[in-house]
Amino acid sequence: MAYFTDKEYYERFEFYTHQLEQRFLEEEDYKTVCDQIPCVAVISRLEEVDIIYTNKRHQEVTGYSHQEVRENCQDFLKNTIHPVSLKNIRKFLPEFYENQMPHKSMVFLQYVKPIGETNYSPFITFTKTPKLRNGLVIRLPVRTGEFGTASKKMEQIVEMDQFKMKNFKRFQTLTNRELEILKLLANGYKNLHIAEKLFISRQTVETHRKNLKRKLEIRSYRDLVKYAFAFNLITF
Repeated sequence: MAYFTDKEYYERFEFYTHQLEQRFLEEEDYKTVCDQIPCVAVISRLEEVDIIYTNKRHQEVTGYSHQEVRENCQDFLKNTIHPVSLKNIRKFLPEFYENQMPHKSMVFLQYVKPIGETNYSPFITFTKTPKLRNGLVIRLPVRTGEFGTASKKMEQIVEMDQFKMKNFKRFQTLTNRELEILKLLANGYKNLHIAEKLFISRQTVETHRKNLKRKLEIRSYRDLVKYAFAFNLITF
């Protein structure tokens, strides 16, 4: 039986968030996938904090069905999320979604009042910049202490690609520019063509390539392409 530290659980849930989005992109209706998720799952729009869908686990925790959340979103937010948490979320989340590339994720703390309880409880919430149609974004709030149980169940509904899992944190360290260059290199562009396309010098491209090799521990072009395939950067 495997045991993980809190840090390892956080890293795994960041990975799960990316994998769930990939399921949505490939073929599946987000409502069906959301209802399989063993922790609270929330779907919202890029430009808003307002919620458009919540899963069954969300209803068990909050007492609100997804129809009630959609029809009375402001009342739901006011009654379940601590005012300071809600103020902070409205401030930083839209900016994060707007300014970060789709490989970036965020972990933040919010305080929620579960149904039948008088006090607010901490939930560690995972989200990422969207690749979904219509600017939909995923948020996975997990109550402190529930990571172990939720993680075991989560592995059953997401694809556990060992290469991606092992190298996910390295991939997250890339800057937006490094990600652009990785994608272009993997799709066959040479340094000169990349420089012309991005309006930067060839020397700058070479510097970014060195940084990519160092951050991702790339030893060959084959390794670079492996990253690109694993994280869906190849275009056909």
